[in-house]
Amino acid sequence: ARSDLNYGAAQTVSNRLIVNADTDGDICFYTSAATDLVIDINGVAPGITSTTNQRTDTRNTSRLRTGSTLRVNVPALNGAGGTVVGNLAGVNPAGAGFVTAHACDGGPPRDAQGNFARSDLNYGAAQTVSNRLIVNADTDGDICFYNSAATDLVIDINGVAPGITTTPNQRTDTPNTPRLPPGTHLLVHAP
Repeated sequence: ARSDLNYGAAQTVSNRLIVNADTDGDICFYTSAATDLVIDINGVAPGITSTTNQRTDTRNTSRLRTGSTLRVNVPALNGAGGTVVGNLAGVNPAGAGFVTAHACDGGPPRDAQGNFARSDLNYGAAQTVSNRLIVNADTDGDICFYNSAATDLVIDINGVAPGITTTPNQRTDTPNTPRLPPGTHLLVHAP
């Protein structure tokens, strides 16, 4: 009923992990298929409230067409808005593309030229990829998902986090600069 990482055969994929530990500080990992795991724990964040998993799975309804928007309501945030924490997976996309998540009332984030200014998931044709979802909901508790290429989406909402504030996307893209040689440090300023 919950997924923190989705993967296909012979793929190396990663995801941000946000999970509640038990009172002893332990977290457990279950895998549905044989795999190796690399788990990096970088910090703790009080203030995130874990909720019963809420799954939206378009494989069970209808595949999302290119350029469509899917609206999902998070009942825990109805009337208040707030930040949603979960997992977003694209399953067997028709081509390379992206998914942008956003508060429905505000519309998708765009730059000065009107282009999408944020991506929450990037995928290639026939891949299954996932990413941790952190997005603000509107005051009705609604979040919207725009996809640029036909795909199925699996969305797991795992919690709400009033203490996390999302920011405009800040992208550092090294393929647009010279390749980083081994041992190089890359400085990125977080606003």
